[in-house]
Amino acid sequence: MIFFDRLNRFVASAARSRQRLWVILFLLALLPALVVGLCTINVVFPVLVGAIGVALVLSVYLARVLYSSWQASIEESPEDPSMTSHLGVMNTGQLDALNAVLGAITSSLDMSDVIHNTLHVLTQVTKAIDAAVFFYEPNLNQIQYAGSLAFPKQLIAALDHESVDQFFAKEALEKKRILKINNLRHVESFVNLRLDELRPNWQSFLCIPLYDGKQTGGVLIVVSEKPETFDKTDQELFGKVGLQLARSLSNVRTHEELRNQAITDGLTGAYNRRFLDDFLEIEVQRGARYTRPVSVLMLDIDFFKLCNDRAGHQAGDQALI
Repeated sequence: MIFFDRLNRFVASAARSRQRLWVILFLLALLPALVVGLCTINVVFPVLVGAIGVALVLSVYLARVLYSSWQASIEESPEDPSMTSHLGVMNTGQLDALNAVLGAITSSLDMSDVIHNTLHVLTQVTKAIDAAVFFYEPNLNQIQYAGSLAFPKQLIAALDHESVDQFFAKEALEKKRILKINNLRHVESFVNLRLDELRPNWQSFLCIPLYDGKQTGGVLIVVSEKPETFDKTDQELFGKVGLQLARSLSNVRTHEELRNQAITDGLTGAYNRRFLDDFLEIEVQRGARYTRPVSVLMLDIDFFKLCNDRAGHQAGDQALI
């Protein structure tokens, strides 16, 4: 690749057009054949030399075309934000911070643990002094509070179940890009909540969309204690965190759905025998640890079989629901 890159630079500097250069190379390839032909009577040998020269030029030309096509396909291919070359502009401390946060993101399959661990590590290894996660409910077009470190209750109550149209970070959700607020005093909803009195050390926000490449699942909000704290490199870092957190939360949500399907009845939503086996063992051990009795209550519906026999199983299902 380095060879062809240097060859490309030579081509650009040696001729005004590629066509002129390749004509010159073909003539140079035939030159040995012409010299050999003048020095010998045999016709086959100079033809063979000329054929070899032309073949070499054609091979170089074909390799150059293939390399140019491959390079163009890379440049035109969609870029994964988690694998961009912007990692090169991060210093060692920022890369260490990214690794620490990614470790927290993948530390658990429990939703609340993933959110808490991620926010906690974020405030330890970045410029953020507080952070929160809000989920996006597209069916309701609402924002739902998912977790934070020290967000004031008044702010949580104001944002929880708020319409996306009224959400201050609406742009981050809709355009799937980071929204930077340099001064919280310029946000009307924060002024109305008197946030400057509740959190006087809060100065600026970054709102990072939790976009996993397919859909936006919410927004990550990080707070700094100085205006205009987060520079471009910080935004790159939080952008990668948002992408990985979105993917992790999507995986956790899928895992929870599969687990709920495994331990609950599909018709009534009640816990099934699989859940009883696991839960009962835990409760028995807890009772033994604290020397407390454990009781098991069993219920049966009288004459339910007659309902199924006379009216059919569909009617029985309706009776259970």
